Parts: sequence; structure tokens; C-alpha cells
Amino acid sequence: MKSRYTLLQSTSFLICLLLLLLNDFYFKEECHNWLTGKLSDFCGLYVFAVFWSTLFPKQKGLIHLLTAVLFIYWKSPLAQLFIDFFSVHFYSIDRVVDVTDLMALLVLPLSYYNFQKLNYRIQLHPLLVTIVTVFAFGATSVPAPGEIFQPPQYLLFHNSFSPDEEINYPGDYTTYEIDSFSVVAIESIGLSEIPDIQDDFYRIQVIRDLDMRFLKKVYSQANMIFTYQTLLDTLIVKGRHTLRLEHTEGIDSLRFYNGRLDGKLRRYNLEGQLVIAGNYDNGIEEGAWTYYNDRGLLYERKTFEFGEMVKTDIYGGGHLVETIAHSTRKKKINNKWFHVAATGLFVLGLLVFQYVMRHKKAWNVDYGYSFLFKLVGASIVLPILTYLLYSGIASFIPNTYDLFFINAFLINAFYLLSLITMYSVLFSLKQLRNIWRILYYVLLFAVILLLIEESVYLSKLMQ
Repeated sequence: MKSRYTLLQSTSFLICLLLLLLNDFYFKEECHNWLTGKLSDFCGLYVFAVFWSTLFPKQKGLIHLLTAVLFIYWKSPLAQLFIDFFSVHFYSIDRVVDVTDLMALLVLPLSYYNFQKLNYRIQLHPLLVTIVTVFAFGATSVPAPGEIFQPPQYLLFHNSFSPDEEINYPGDYTTYEIDSFSVVAIESIGLSEIPDIQDDFYRIQVIRDLDMRFLKKVYSQANMIFTYQTLLDTLIVKGRHTLRLEHTEGIDSLRFYNGRLDGKLRRYNLEGQLVIAGNYDNGIEEGAWTYYNDRGLLYERKTFEFGEMVKTDIYGGGHLVETIAHSTRKKKINNKWFHVAATGLFVLGLLVFQYVMRHKKAWNVDYGYSFLFKLVGASIVLPILTYLLYSGIASFIPNTYDLFFINAFLINAFYLLSLITMYSVLFSLKQLRNIWRILYYVLLFAVILLLIEESVYLSKLMQ
């Protein structure tokens, strides 16, 4: 008798699943156009409807109806409240509101009527397909990596600046024409990969070559006659220039050197009141930046050193209320060395404790726990207990690197890693029937995981 899960092995389902993953992790970045934008919707809807209909075949009609309703809701502005809530309390998700995406609903009748037709299938374990499918559902909703600039980063080009209109720029920018210049205000820019550590230090690396990054996003290489460097040299405005830029939020007084912000920046609101005062050094914030409310009262001062924020002063009624210190990348590295050393000593102490207890034969008491208890404990209790201990210890360490909880896929990977390791410990060690010895190995495993995590974070900081 055929298993209902064979539908997850059908060629149509697997092809759509493969296209969904390839599109989200490769095609969107390399080819970014209207086709890649729609491909995820078509393939995603087909995979979603077939997957849940396979799990609940008697509710196939209801599942397809709910899929259509949820997709319409997801693509509407009404979903923003849910997205904001989920992003704050769990992990960040996002989507693009585009009414033309609703064309993908046409794929649902196809998945409904082809549900029982299985002409050919590929022999893959349904559990493996399920794990990949769940990962694909989460990955398609993760926002693309990017950097946001507030106030915007400005670039000064000659008015010959003319980006390719067919390119969908991954971010937000506005072009202002002033005399013979084109002033580009970049509010955000997409990144080709998720940064390991997204802090001010990484932000500085993005800003240093922002002009080149931007041109690569708005000019198609297929239409390029010259190299990007030649294009940049042609468009960039050399020398020092001071401009007054009017926009929807007010007026910005800008100073440029070789096309990049350099010197004082002053932003005024529509009533002419100063709201931001700061200083740039080749596009990078430097020194004290002050922020004023509509009544002209100072409410915040940020202090930068070589582009990294080191201090924030909060004011109320014109008086200093609170000072918040920020760690630079160098300070984080020094602190993390201490955390790694302390965690390593903790592991060493646990190993010494184990040696002493064995030498005194203090763990030889046999409580007679059955094989079934060990099986259930290793499968359920111990990985959960390990996670709780790990999280509790990690909560005392600032800037702990979130190695295992980036998304649901990594949570599953963490559980499987815990399960396999705990099985190995429980069934390979002799005389492991003492409850305290079991708890000891749980604690040891949790601290070793933390040591690995802290070491990974340190290596990322030092890159």
C-alpha cells in the first residue's frame, strides 16, 4: 500500500521545492528582477499547499482555501502588525507588498487537481523532505541583509548619473538634481551576504566603499562598457563642495570631498529649526552628534570614535538624564577573550571534579534506573535540560553569539546535536545509573557548547 507521504517525493513537488530554495538563495541576488520576485510566490504556494494537504489529506479543500486567504493577508498591509510582533519576540521576518504577487494564486487549482496524480517519484526519505520544506518556508520570509543609514548617506555625482531602470534596487535611495550635480541620498542598501557580526565596525566597512557598492547595485554589468571603477571615476565629483538640499523632511546643509560626505552636516526641519548637527570624515560619523526636538531642546548626544559609537547621552528638559556606554569592536574582543578563558576554566574545573569524584569512588551508588528511563531521558529530558542550562549560563555573558538560534532550522540542528551526543555519553560510559552523574554530564555538555559558541563569536569579531 502506498504511503500518503509519497506525494512529498513527487517530481513536481521536489522541483518546486528546489526552485524555491535556489531562487531565495541564489537567483534573487544574481538576477534580481520581476521573474525572481514572482518565482518564490508561485513555487512557495504550490509547495505549501501540497505539503499540508499531504499531512491532512481529508482537509485538502480547506487547506487550499486557507492558503489563498493567508497569502492575500500576508501580501496586504494588514499583516504588518503580525510581522512587527513576530520580529520583535522571535526572529526577523519581512515581505514585499505588491498586488501583482496575487497572480501566484493561479497555482492553487493546479496543486489541488494534481494532488492525487503521482506519475513519478524520487526515493527520498519523507522526514528529510519535511525538514528541508520547513526550512524553505522560514528562509523565504527572512528579510534580505542590508544596512540602514539615518540620516541618509549622500553621494555627489555629475548629472550624467543614469542608473538602469530595469534593475530593482535592493534598498531605498532618492536622487536630487542640483545645478550640474546629482545628489544621491541612500537610506539603505542590500548586502550580498548576512554579516557575521553586524555592528558599527562592520557598518564602517560598508560605508568605506559605499559608492562602489551602490553603482554595482544600480548598473547592470551586462550593459557596462567600462569597469565599475572607470564608471565611478567618471561620475564622482572631485574636490570640495557645499550644497543645500531641500527634501520632504526639511533642509540638509552638506559638505562633500571627492563625492563623499566630509565635514559638518546640519539638518533643519520645515520650520527652519536645527534638529541634527554632526560631522563626517569621508562618509563616516566622527565626534559628537547632537539631536534636538521641535522646540529646539537637546534630547540626545551620540559620541563616535572612528565611526563607532562609544557613548549616548540622554537629555530631558535640556538636562542630562542618562549616559549609556557602547563597546567598540576592540573592546568586545578583549572582553570576549576573558569570557572564553573563564568558560574554559569552568570546563577544566568540571573535568577535575570528575577525576576527584572517581578517585574517591563517590559516584558508585547504583539507583537502578532502567533502560527505558535512559531512552526517554536522552530523547526528551536531557537535551531540554541542556538547553536550559546553556541559556541560563549564557545570560550572564554580555554579547553572547547566537550560534544555534538564528532560525528554526538551527534549533532543530541543535536538538539533533544534543540528542546524538547525549546518547553517546549515556550508552558508552559505564556505571551511568547515578542521577548526579547524569546531571553532571548534562552540565558539562552545556558548558562545552557555551565554550564553542564563545570561541566562534571571538573568531567572528577578529575577522
